[in-house]
Amino acid sequence: MKKVILALVASIVVAAGPAYAVTVTAYGVAWDNIFNGFFSFSQAPTGGITPVDTTGIVSSGINGASGTNMAPTGSNELINNTSPVGNSIGSPVPGTAATMTQIGPKTTNYAIGEAQIPSVQSPAVILFGGSPTTSIQAVNKAEANVNAPPLTISGAQGSNSSTTSVIFQVVVSPGVQIRFQGDAAPYVFSELLGPADSLSKADSKIDATLSITAQGATTPAFNWAPNGGGTSGGDVSGSIGGTVQSDPFSLNIDRSATSLDPTNLYDPTGGGAGTIGNQTPGAFGAFEATTNPLPAGTYTVVLSMDEIESDIVDTTVPEPGTILLVGAGILGLAAISRRKRS
Repeated sequence: MKKVILALVASIVVAAGPAYAVTVTAYGVAWDNIFNGFFSFSQAPTGGITPVDTTGIVSSGINGASGTNMAPTGSNELINNTSPVGNSIGSPVPGTAATMTQIGPKTTNYAIGEAQIPSVQSPAVILFGGSPTTSIQAVNKAEANVNAPPLTISGAQGSNSSTTSVIFQVVVSPGVQIRFQGDAAPYVFSELLGPADSLSKADSKIDATLSITAQGATTPAFNWAPNGGGTSGGDVSGSIGGTVQSDPFSLNIDRSATSLDPTNLYDPTGGGAGTIGNQTPGAFGAFEATTNPLPAGTYTVVLSMDEIESDIVDTTVPEPGTILLVGAGILGLAAISRRKRS
């Protein structure tokens, strides 16, 4: 009995020992780049086009510290970063140029959101079959990394979001159709490193939608959330609806890393992490959708992208004092057993 108990004590100490040297890391990045985008019309709008907004909103938070920034109309760059003092990624100043460079897993905690609208469409009115001189580009990135240090019962959380919107109003006569064409390069990656428990998670998500709503209406006349449905649907809805000409892959996707599935990647263009932001011609799939004929009226057109990153590390690692108490208790049982035998 004594040998068994001593072996049990030894096994607990050995099993618990390596846990002290391990840090659990949750990392994720959600990225999307819509470019070469433009709207065209079956007939010229009767009232022209009125730009409403080109806005970026980013927010980030790490372990209780957070910040949110919004770029005013016409601004095209926005960055927000929340991290401990001395973080190796530095501390970008809100409102400075968004670098859109992947940082990757680090030994320090950080949460960063970036939004950028480098260009908008010109000319504003293009008829079917035409092409723009300058196209729409909107880029978003949300990235976070959190670590739970060893030797403690600890938890860490980082979260952020990044949103860009291109909004304009247009007045059309009866039967006019509106078409959107553009390219996209999404990249979503989540990773959980170390012996995390079931509560630890890295979650990376991207959303992209195009909605066209009549003035005063509560339901969009046309709503499109590209889901990789090809020409067979692509999540088109609305009171009027429309037709999808090309929807090669989803721009609405969620990738989570858990203790059971520690690595999760979505990279439909094959660009990889090292070429994030690459816009090589032919490297990406073209998206295209057209509304059904619209009733006469004033419509608000919204092209919106959201990137959301949420990382949680929840490790329950026994503290040294806890292990010593367990060991002492078992040794006490051994002593009691020995006295009973004598």
